[in-house]
Amino acid sequence: MNILRRSSRQASPSDRRAVVALGDTHSGHKLGLCNPEVELTRTNDDGDVDLFTPPLTETQQYLWSLYQQHREAALSFIGGPADLLIHGGDATHGVKYGGGLMDVDAGEQVVIARENMAPWLNSAKRIRFISGTPSHVLLGRVSATALVAAGLDHGDVSAAHHLRIRVGGVLFDVAHHGPGPGSREWLHGNVARYYLRSRVLKDVNRLGIEPASVYLRFHHHVWVHEALEMHVNGVPRWCHLVVAPSFCGLSDFARQVTQSTPELTNGLVVFLVENGRVIEVKPFIETKDLRVSETID
Repeated sequence: MNILRRSSRQASPSDRRAVVALGDTHSGHKLGLCNPEVELTRTNDDGDVDLFTPPLTETQQYLWSLYQQHREAALSFIGGPADLLIHGGDATHGVKYGGGLMDVDAGEQVVIARENMAPWLNSAKRIRFISGTPSHVLLGRVSATALVAAGLDHGDVSAAHHLRIRVGGVLFDVAHHGPGPGSREWLHGNVARYYLRSRVLKDVNRLGIEPASVYLRFHHHVWVHEALEMHVNGVPRWCHLVVAPSFCGLSDFARQVTQSTPELTNGLVVFLVENGRVIEVKPFIETKDLRVSETID
C-alpha cells in the first residue's frame, strides 16, 4: 500500500517544501568525508604560513564523488534549493580514537567539516546541525558541532542537541542516536517500528505534546524507513521513523560492532512536504559489498 499520496488539491510550488538529511561524515578520519579543495593553514620551518591540502584516500575519493552525485540528484529531484538541510551529527571524527586519523589536528577537523558543507551554501535556505556522539564531537570542553555551525558562511544556520522543527506544517523530531536496523535480516525494521510507536505514545501520553510526523535519527550508518498509522486523540495519522545512512567508510571498529558486516551504505534522504503532509521519502543511497572474492581452481 502506498501511504505517501499526493493531495487531491493541486499544489503550487509555494505549498511544497523539501528537507534534505545527511550525517555521520566523520571529518578528520581517513575513511571520512573530505572536500578535496579544502585548504588548511600550516606554519613551515621558516615561520611562514603555507596552505596545505591533505591527500585523499581511495575511500575519501569515492565518498566525495558519491556525495556530489547524490547532492545533484537530490536538487534535481527537488527542482530547486532545499528549504532545510539537516546534518544529523558526527560532522567530525574527534581525537579520542587515534586509529585511522588523517594528519590533521582537532581544529583542522572543524575546517574540513565546514568545507564539506560548502557545496550546499547556495542550495539550502536553512542549515541545522545536530550534536553527535561525544567521542566524535567534543574537543575538550568545546563542541565541534557548534564550531562548525558558527563558522559556516550562511545566513540561517544553527546547532542543537535535539531538535523539533516544523517545515510546511510537518513536524520533524531530529536527534543523532536512535534505533538500529535489527539483529537479523528478517527482523529488519522491527526495532525501529517499536521505537517509533513507543516514541509517539510517550510524546502524547506522558509529555502531552504533539507527536512528530517524522522522527529522524542517524548514528548506525544504515538506511531504515518505517511508517505507522497511529491514532492520536482519536485521529488517524501517519508517522515515520527514518535512520539515515552515513558518508564515511567502514572502520575496524565498525566491522567489530557490526559483527563483520560486508556492506557499506552511504547516502542522503529527501523529504517532500506538501499541504501539511509528507508526500514522499526519497533515499539517494549506494550500497557496496566490501568482500574480496577469490576463486581457486
